[in-house]
Amino acid sequence: TSLGDPRAAIPLLEEAITLRRETGDVRGYAISLARRGEAYSTIGDHAAALADLEAAAGIFEAAGDPFSHGTALLHAAIAERRAGRPEDALKRLARAESLLDVEGGNVNRPELCGERARSLSALGRGAEALACAAAAVAAARALGLATSRRMMFAQAILALAAAAAGDRARADAARAAARELARAAGETAEAFPDDLRDVLFP
Repeated sequence: TSLGDPRAAIPLLEEAITLRRETGDVRGYAISLARRGEAYSTIGDHAAALADLEAAAGIFEAAGDPFSHGTALLHAAIAERRAGRPEDALKRLARAESLLDVEGGNVNRPELCGERARSLSALGRGAEALACAAAAVAAARALGLATSRRMMFAQAILALAAAAAGDRARADAARAAARELARAAGETAEAFPDDLRDVLFP
């Protein structure tokens, strides 16, 4: 789900973290830590993001919860890439994928493919990035998410990858699709990092 305005979300999440620690709600505590880590990542505080996400991942691992563990590592990979460490991001993504690949399919495949595309693009591996971005869109469609927020992200990432690869027509089509989904969902610019904001909001 959307964090809305991540700066506004952080104090609310801090209250939740304190409450869940005091009540002994270990899972709820880890979830709130992970959510605060996502918020820190979005506003560019990568060290704080990784501290929260790694702590949450450790709790989920100890609890034997591979889905939540893998999801926390996925968001840690995003923080690594935003911090300028795409190679470290790819390593975290590989570990996340191994945890999230379960019988019946990986419901996080759109996000895993999309984030791999962004890290590959940051490493100058444009053709691979474009293929992964296209796979993210295909995965979202296969999961029945054609009009979802997750498809909006996949299309936005495809727009960035296609533009970087010099495929202007594909970039324009993906950008238009992403913007239409953002408009239909009533999304606001402050919920997104700068690069996606530029894609999603004219």
